[in-house]
Amino acid sequence: PLETSAIVLERGSTRVVLCGVDIVGITSPQVEALIERVAAATGAAPEGVLLNWSHTHLAPTGGRLHGEIFGDVSEDVRQSIDSFARVIQDKIVSVSKLAAERLEPARVAWGQDEVDLAVNRRERVEGGSILGWNPDELVDNQLTVLQARRPDESVIATLVGYGCHPVTSGHDLFVYSADFPGPMRQAVR
Repeated sequence: PLETSAIVLERGSTRVVLCGVDIVGITSPQVEALIERVAAATGAAPEGVLLNWSHTHLAPTGGRLHGEIFGDVSEDVRQSIDSFARVIQDKIVSVSKLAAERLEPARVAWGQDEVDLAVNRRERVEGGSILGWNPDELVDNQLTVLQARRPDESVIATLVGYGCHPVTSGHDLFVYSADFPGPMRQAVR
């Protein structure tokens, strides 16, 4: 399953929204309008809204990438893509609003560690480079975890930040999948 999840954090008069979405992405100019919608729905300032795409290649886009729909498609297909993108964007606003409505007293704990799972995808070949496998090049192995806990120490939410491209399943599958972030979520839960 693909998911959209959000947490709203507030301290004093500052409110921030962190929203994660299992899609390839949303780019300008649509993302700016979406951030404004999330801000209006949650009471956060636009600069306090962070929308994060898992960038799984087995999910739809949440809008036009770089203002475009890629491929030679009919007007009916183009309208269908735009309609589906609106549904995804509406879900992002809805989930963020629901998180804002569920604010409760909490404290935040966080930690960092190193995880050796990612690999640089820029494989060097004669004449240049290709998307491939290059374990000898630079990789960010830092894992950051932030957790919101109630006064009784029960967990409200756990956020995981890890820069590893979700392309573990290959390009020849024709299904929607969260790729590795989906099973990772299940393990964290």
